[in-house]
Amino acid sequence: AGVGYTDATYDKTIQIGTAPIVVEGQTLGQTPWTVNLTAEYRFPLMEHEAFLRAQYNYKSVNKGLFLYEVPTATTYDPTRMDPASPKTLDLRAGIDFGEITALIYVENALNNVDYISNAPYYARAPLWVGATLRPRTIGLQAIARY
Repeated sequence: AGVGYTDATYDKTIQIGTAPIVVEGQTLGQTPWTVNLTAEYRFPLMEHEAFLRAQYNYKSVNKGLFLYEVPTATTYDPTRMDPASPKTLDLRAGIDFGEITALIYVENALNNVDYISNAPYYARAPLWVGATLRPRTIGLQAIARY
């Protein structure tokens, strides 16, 4: 298991003329909380070692203060929305054959495809750019060690 917390902000306002470039208390844009949980179970199977593994990942959304929330900033945009908190569950099952490991995997098993970024090209622009997590992916993998 791993848990991380970051709280980094600017400690003073810097501006050019009347337009701020950064404002006191503005976040550096990092994710405040990250949580990673992994569980693995290994067991014998047909004279080989097999395993089941699950990994859960969570990142909280940073609620700001961001420059686009400051009315005197040139990038002020009250229409901008917060993205979702990305959460994924990855699953793996496999068997070790000595120098070769064969496995099946499911990444993003819960198929979380909420927006993780969601922003206009420029302040109050009619065209937005968004990104989601990669959708559920199922595959086979072979790893050779030499």
